[in-house]
Amino acid sequence: MSDEKAAQASNQHADSPQLGWNQMALGVELLMEKNLVVPALTLIYSMIDSMAWVARPPDHPDVTGADFIAWVEQYMLPSPGIKCTAGELYAARCAVLHSLSTESSHVRSGKARAILYTWGTADRTKLERGITLTRKNAVALHMGDLVFALSEGSRRFWKAADSNPKLDAIIRPRFKQWIASYPDLPV
Repeated sequence: MSDEKAAQASNQHADSPQLGWNQMALGVELLMEKNLVVPALTLIYSMIDSMAWVARPPDHPDVTGADFIAWVEQYMLPSPGIKCTAGELYAARCAVLHSLSTESSHVRSGKARAILYTWGTADRTKLERGITLTRKNAVALHMGDLVFALSEGSRRFWKAADSNPKLDAIIRPRFKQWIASYPDLPV
């Protein structure tokens, strides 16, 4: 597959390296097929982090929580089935990546609701009813809705980069820092 066709298949910019993003997207798909939810969540939140990193303002040497939230607000939300905020997704990211749990310091301090997940054929509305009955400060999210939102968000981001020279100028040099695959190079 040509770089351009691979990029289109993964919603990726045609000039961006092929290994990192494409393999991560395939990894999420394979993990979800096997119901490996926690590794899939870890990869999804890492992918959002990567997008926030590449899109961060030029004066940010490192990606921040604010960059993550800004990327989610601008490119992922609103999205069907997602009833949480960008800040709650960031709190969930912190919980999953730092402790493999649903509670981060943001949740414990009341700044965000916990995100509880359903996947496969599970009905998110049943989890929502359980949350209501237990009066837990949480929101239900189906993994399929999260994957869809990330896919659409990345598509919107790459489309914006293609049509916005200022954004393209910010992200193009950062592509060189992404892990890349060059399988056709002679050994």
